[in-house]
Amino acid sequence: MFVKPCEIFNHKCYILRTEKNNTKNGDHPLNIIEIVSDINIRQTYNLKDGDEVEINIKDR
Repeated sequence: MFVKPCEIFNHKCYILRTEKNNTKNGDHPLNIIEIVSDINIRQTYNLKDGDEVEINIKDR
């Protein structure tokens, strides 16, 4: 599992990718990522598929 801390709209989040997706053998291409957070980012910021957001990747 690939996990990387990041921020979206100055809110702490994490990028998650399965090993299969991270090595191009999974269900999703490398340009699709999963973001996890303690809030519903889509609902909070009224986002929908295709919207672009800036993701600030953090070093641990």
